[in-house]
Amino acid sequence: MKTAGLPMPSGFVIATKRIAEEEHKVCFMYRESPMDAQDSGWRLFAGDESQEYVDDPDNSGIYQPIQITMIDESIEDLLKEPIGSAFERADGASAWQVAAGFQLKDEDAIDMQQLGGQWKIDVAGAFDRYEEEEGDTVFAAEGRTARVAIWDFSDKTHPEIIALHREFIQSRDQSQSPTLENFESEADGVVRMGFLVNESDEERSYGVLYGYTIIGLEVAQGAYYFDAPEDREWAMNTWQSVDHFAS
Repeated sequence: MKTAGLPMPSGFVIATKRIAEEEHKVCFMYRESPMDAQDSGWRLFAGDESQEYVDDPDNSGIYQPIQITMIDESIEDLLKEPIGSAFERADGASAWQVAAGFQLKDEDAIDMQQLGGQWKIDVAGAFDRYEEEEGDTVFAAEGRTARVAIWDFSDKTHPEIIALHREFIQSRDQSQSPTLENFESEADGVVRMGFLVNESDEERSYGVLYGYTIIGLEVAQGAYYFDAPEDREWAMNTWQSVDHFAS
């Protein structure tokens, strides 16, 4: 298991009451895309529940990870594994194994995720979601990362906000990462401005789409990173999905 150095995911787990109340050891567990920022995505089972039992919502509950690790400490390292992981064992005394053949969903499936306030975003595939201290929401997967922050510009008018972001894009320093493309559109009260660049670090080079979505006096500021050139479309589609629920 590749868990060394990885943090315990934040957020709750969903476990059956066979575990949480009857204190049966966990024997099957998988991690799906979180429902929201408070959800780790982990689903835990004793392994002997019937489908009828699992389908009854009264037989499961929401718990903090520590509540379950106090019952079964063997899952602590497994909880650090990424979305899409699944593990099983024959009983509480057996060694954990990767659940062979278990598949959550098509890796291109779209999940609508809530951001701050009325904001939402559609994210394709199995991503880990993190809430950073400075307020950014991050969706991370192999070769793709989306980072979004919501800003309140209530001290400015809507035209001033548009002018401010347009000026920033047009006057940004080109010496480090020259602009490859600029984007600007407006439809149904949603203004989008952005630019595409190539950036690099010590290990690799990658594309970044910096996209701003302006609705009223709020701005969703996004950075959409992609390693493979063909994932430019993913970056564009993810940015274009950023919107208000009410829009």
